[in-house]
Amino acid sequence: MQEMPISHTSEITTMDEINTVISYCINDVKSTLEVYRRSKSLLEVRMLVKEKYALNCYSYSNTKMGSELLLKLYCDKTGYNKYDIKKSKTSRDNGINVGEILFPYIQFKSMDFTGFHEMLKKKVIINTKGDFKYSVKFMGYKFDYGTGGIHQCIKSGIYTEDNDYVIKDLDVAGLYPSIACANGMYPAHLGKEFFQVYKSDIVDVRLDEKAKGKEGNKAIIEGYKEAANASYGNSNNKFSWLFDPQYTMQTTINGQLMLTMLAEELLLSLSDCQLLQINTDGMTFRLKKTDLDKYNEICKNWEIITKLKLEFADYSSMFIRDVNNYIAVYTNGKYKCKGAFEFENLPLYKNKSFLIIPKAVFNFFVNNITPENYLASNRNIFDYCGGVKATGDWKFQETSIVDREIKVRTLSKIVRYYVTNSGGKIVKHNSVDGRDIQIEAGSWLQQEFNQYVDKPWEEYNINEDYYLEKIYQEIASISPPITSQLTLF
Repeated sequence: MQEMPISHTSEITTMDEINTVISYCINDVKSTLEVYRRSKSLLEVRMLVKEKYALNCYSYSNTKMGSELLLKLYCDKTGYNKYDIKKSKTSRDNGINVGEILFPYIQFKSMDFTGFHEMLKKKVIINTKGDFKYSVKFMGYKFDYGTGGIHQCIKSGIYTEDNDYVIKDLDVAGLYPSIACANGMYPAHLGKEFFQVYKSDIVDVRLDEKAKGKEGNKAIIEGYKEAANASYGNSNNKFSWLFDPQYTMQTTINGQLMLTMLAEELLLSLSDCQLLQINTDGMTFRLKKTDLDKYNEICKNWEIITKLKLEFADYSSMFIRDVNNYIAVYTNGKYKCKGAFEFENLPLYKNKSFLIIPKAVFNFFVNNITPENYLASNRNIFDYCGGVKATGDWKFQETSIVDREIKVRTLSKIVRYYVTNSGGKIVKHNSVDGRDIQIEAGSWLQQEFNQYVDKPWEEYNINEDYYLEKIYQEIASISPPITSQLTLF
């Protein structure tokens, strides 16, 4: 993607300017076509939703599509006017009494969690954005609670299965919609009719279609998924017709406590197991093979109590930096990379800078390939590129030395670059106060790469030392520092 090289208000007078605009327009058309190609599955769902429900949602985000589809289905079922419903909400200005929204079947065995539970019963939440933030220590683990969900992670390291131990991962299927359905929840101003529509006409219908496999209606499977998620996602948005922050807090607090119930029971009941991580809707344990029957029994009993369904997976290894950044390898050889280690099938909105780093880290841990050997095998220049964007009074400038003179060149607001042995320094410059911020601190040099140039690899003159340093830093964040061909530590 490129920024317009010549202002729309400028007069174009030369052939060079004309050719520049033509080149930009050609690239713009090609880029738009590529965005369409990569977004085709999302557009197909919106086309099916429009055909089935007369909802023109081509330009909607997933969240908005879900909210609008939910509104339409609710109004169609109840006969309410959608414009009247859009004006309704429940504000909870007097706060939310947590004791009144906790599910009665939640209970704990340990003093640590029992005390936490009792404290919550007396809690009144005024600010749903920041009033719920706690930590509880239990059996050497630190459980963090917040509006966004529960988090816990073991110390960084490498965790593997062996002859005696397995790694078991579990997730609650559709956690937030499932909590609402299992406990008859609804935003107060929408009444029980909303719950009936939500469960019977959306969640249950979607599950029925999903069970049909390839024969299921894609518009229902994908569109209803977003509609089901919209109720929780928008219930804490004061501009949404679904706004009822008590619905939000009832969902997230009870969800965290239910997951805590399961984690507590497993840790107390299994003779020798490690809780590797908990993250919002699931958790991962390393446990003895001899405890598998007990593990499955506890999970089954938890499903009966909560009326929620667990989905299971088996890992052969996990390479953990923290709860949001890890590599997990399934026993069937497939893998899952999260956070800083993601590099495949990234959505368009995600930052794809320096993909060479997570790719090299993955190959080091999973395929036992040294970073030096991986860099020698990867000749995709785009993997070495980073991207930055300037806004407001900021702009990018490149400073270089040409014939012993310092040259300063103004760049576009969007810059793609790679680190080289013979480039210049790219800085973000503030035209108002004169501040300069290097996009790569230190002596590293950069080469702007907004225009693709196909040339022999050697001519890019990549500074491999830079990339190796970054790669080994990520490796060291998981395992103890190791020796590379560079002296990095």
